[in-house]
Amino acid sequence: NDLTTMDSADAPTLRDILTANNARMDRQDEQMIATGRAVQALVTQVSELTNQLQQLRSPAAPPPPPPPSPSVPESHNVQHEPRLPTPEVYAGEPNLCRAFLTKCSMYFSLQPVTFASEPSKVALVLTLLSGRAAQWGTAVWENQHPCCASFQLLSEEMRRVFDRAVLGREAASVLADLRQGDRTRRRSGTCSCMGWPVHAVSNTVSPVLDHEPMQVGRARLSREERDRRRSKGLCLYCGAAGHFLSNCPLKDRARHNPSSMTLLPVSLQWTTDAHHCKALLDSGAEGNFMDWNFARLLHVPITPLTLKISVNALNGQSLPCITHTTAPITMVTSGNHKEKLTFLLITSPMVPVVLGHPWLVHHNPKVDWGHDSVSSWGESCFSNCLVSACPSVSRSLLQEESVNLSNVPTEYLDLKEVFSKSRAASLPPHRPYDCAIELLPGTSPPKGKLYSLSAPEREAMEKYISDSLAAGLIRPSSSPAGAGFFFVKKKDGSLRPCIDYRGLNSITVKNTYPLPLMSSAFERLQGASIFSKLDLRNAYHLVRIREGDEWKTAFNTPRGHFEYLVMPFGLSNSPAVFQALVNDVLRDMVDRFIYVYLDDILIFFLLLSRITFST
Repeated sequence: NDLTTMDSADAPTLRDILTANNARMDRQDEQMIATGRAVQALVTQVSELTNQLQQLRSPAAPPPPPPPSPSVPESHNVQHEPRLPTPEVYAGEPNLCRAFLTKCSMYFSLQPVTFASEPSKVALVLTLLSGRAAQWGTAVWENQHPCCASFQLLSEEMRRVFDRAVLGREAASVLADLRQGDRTRRRSGTCSCMGWPVHAVSNTVSPVLDHEPMQVGRARLSREERDRRRSKGLCLYCGAAGHFLSNCPLKDRARHNPSSMTLLPVSLQWTTDAHHCKALLDSGAEGNFMDWNFARLLHVPITPLTLKISVNALNGQSLPCITHTTAPITMVTSGNHKEKLTFLLITSPMVPVVLGHPWLVHHNPKVDWGHDSVSSWGESCFSNCLVSACPSVSRSLLQEESVNLSNVPTEYLDLKEVFSKSRAASLPPHRPYDCAIELLPGTSPPKGKLYSLSAPEREAMEKYISDSLAAGLIRPSSSPAGAGFFFVKKKDGSLRPCIDYRGLNSITVKNTYPLPLMSSAFERLQGASIFSKLDLRNAYHLVRIREGDEWKTAFNTPRGHFEYLVMPFGLSNSPAVFQALVNDVLRDMVDRFIYVYLDDILIFFLLLSRITFST
């Protein structure tokens, strides 16, 4: 068959044809390469001629000296400047400021021709800002702030405004909370932020982490490692000698999920230091305990015990004796419960602090187990622990208030602290009356504008922010929300701070608690002949914002970004929340001899003799 058979004489002919075709293709490739080189040379010559033409057209520029050789290196550098991805947009997050500025610096260093001038660098950085960072950038650009002169000055100003490095005790907390897995990366990052060498803390942090073995579902031992441990009689779970997998002391500990524990947020204070951590509520513990490594890491003052304390586990197994205790430490719980405690030092890598049965009996707290919080305290706490709950008010400060009480009747002298200006300006505790800010589904607080302030307004703003921060009414914020802050003049010429919450109010679920009708007051006043009134001091600030909703009250000022811990003026639900509070507190007197409208309390009586009796 002609299609399936081939004469052996035809094979050399086909081979010659293929060889000739390959040679022809090789010649074409060489011609294309030569053509490409010629085109590249023409491009270089055109670029040089263009540069020379531009120099000749510029009368102010002096004639350039004749180049000894073609300026191919310069053209080569321009063409081969690396193309890098533009740094990601920065929205003002404190923990991302350093990384953003580092990326910008590298971007400029590797593209020196494109960003040869400082204005071009500043312009790119400002265009990469968004959110509250963009608001700040717009303000400094419009006001021609000196930091816009160079990238270096802009970087320093951005670090001052936005960068919040992990400092001191907070960094120690981060290191203390590390878990195995990504510990090397996170430890290196934290040490880098603090300027610490990693090896300086390795010996401190490693003992904390060494007690945490492999967790179920995280990894499996290789066959070689299992065989090695079996041959040497080591535990297959933790790798230690002296026991086996069935009775490993660390196995049961790892089975406990931290989310199943009741961990109460507490603040520990000693001398001028303070640290926030979690405390385990354990009714089976016979004392209050603190982890040894936790105390060492934070330099908690400790003292040796005169007599050692023996410790037994639930199964009767003897544990290492307790030999040291901490010095008295102030512990603040739930924001307003303050007490002094000493902790026995034990090895407790799972939790840093344990509050045992004696503490629970002494304070008798009502615990919200679902939310890991205390909803109410025992009766003794109201006269002992909760008296000094407000950190900004102390008894010495109250005693320093010099008030002339000579004209006050003796039966009212015990109410002196009720009228204390300092106590009214302090941070109140969380109560069931906290102001909740519920948003409509699918909405988020809008970003308001930054108002420009005059010199007197700036002075008033500085005083308001400083006083509010000192009293604990506001705190610095990194919230995505930000209402505008401005002033209005009062009748006496002084300035009243105002915050534009119209955007937030438009998306807030309204509280429909009714306000009393003014017309109904006249019916209750019929027959009364004696009147008095009370005007609550800092009325709305006596109510806390519900925990977790503080970020929604954030506002922008030329000094920075802040959020309220107390209920501010201007929220749509503030009147309803406050009216519900005063009606409940004064429920035994309302409509009998008291009429209450928000923070104004009108007291009326038929006879003078009934006033003292009622109070």
